[in-house]
Amino acid sequence: MRKTIFSTLCALFLFIVNGAAAQESEDYTKMPGYFDLEVFSSMFSEEEPLLEISLRGALLRMAAGLAANEDQDAADALMGIKLIRVEKYALKKDEFATVKAKSRKIAKRLEKKGWEQVAHVREPDKQVFIHVKSTKSKIVGLVVASIDADNEAVFVNIVGDIDPDQMARLGKKWDIKGLDSLQIENKKKE
Repeated sequence: MRKTIFSTLCALFLFIVNGAAAQESEDYTKMPGYFDLEVFSSMFSEEEPLLEISLRGALLRMAAGLAANEDQDAADALMGIKLIRVEKYALKKDEFATVKAKSRKIAKRLEKKGWEQVAHVREPDKQVFIHVKSTKSKIVGLVVASIDADNEAVFVNIVGDIDPDQMARLGKKWDIKGLDSLQIENKKKE
């Protein structure tokens, strides 16, 4: 029994090390769905994010494997993903109008670079926009910006082969506003 556990741990370690080496050689910034979230940092008085998440390569494959036991939709969605980046910033009440305006300018820049806006929520104290980058047959990038006047701004970039139907199901299941519109928008294009 101990040999089996030890062998499993060694195999897991080698898998992670090999995956880390492989992911270092892959330049995600050159992928069509990549968007540099750093452009958002200059909008805040505290330029360091409260939260930074960067998942890629072996970690994403491991997460997909673990998710398969509990949520097959999540596991399937993760299999085609190359990179997930999340940044969360503290937002002071007096910064909301400025951040909201600058976010709109960034959204326009995304659109000029071939990204398509699939959702834009405009509320007095909240703004959310979702953009996708598509090739002829698939979505290869997703950018989400969610700005809440009360306390925070969250920015997400997902790079890889993104199935809009899977994202829509996850959006409904996990109550992520805007993701369910990916399914609607994708069906309009057909």
